Amino acid sequence: MAFDLSEALESGLRLYAARLSESLTSKGSVASGELGESIEVRVPNPRRSEYIGQVLMLDYWEAVDQGRSAGKMPPIQSIVEWLKYPAVQDRLTFGREDKFSNTGTTTFYKGTDEETQVNTMAFLIARKIASKGTKGNNFASEVFESDLATDLRKRIVDAVENDLEKTIEELDSIMNN
Repeated sequence: MAFDLSEALESGLRLYAARLSESLTSKGSVASGELGESIEVRVPNPRRSEYIGQVLMLDYWEAVDQGRSAGKMPPIQSIVEWLKYPAVQDRLTFGREDKFSNTGTTTFYKGTDEETQVNTMAFLIARKIASKGTKGNNFASEVFESDLATDLRKRIVDAVENDLEKTIEELDSIMNN
């Protein structure tokens, strides 16, 4: 017997994953692409009495979505790595060629090497995050609060009704033979 419920859950969860990835991109929150690439779904299997589906992604999704309150400084090394992504450098330099170096006519900190520039910038960003926090972009909240939830509920109800009808028909067929 095929379960319509499995198909409804799988297609609904995959739609959530696709919308989350699209939302990240449209909000300009793609530095390495790792967060978007990490979005995956775990599909339940009603045959094994598994009815909970999941949309999974890297742990820091909440900080991107909701922001981070002021307080402790974040790890500077994480910011150093983030600053080295081409997408981040393009945003910080508005597409100029000089990026983090002392070879261009305009640099962040003239007369210093690239590593020092990146470390200094990372420290300043970490200090500002510690004092002011960060603002989230609601990339996930907007998707989770969208009409997708209502649509998924309707799909599930319809699928359960179809599954019950098929089961009753099969039982009726078995009992009448």
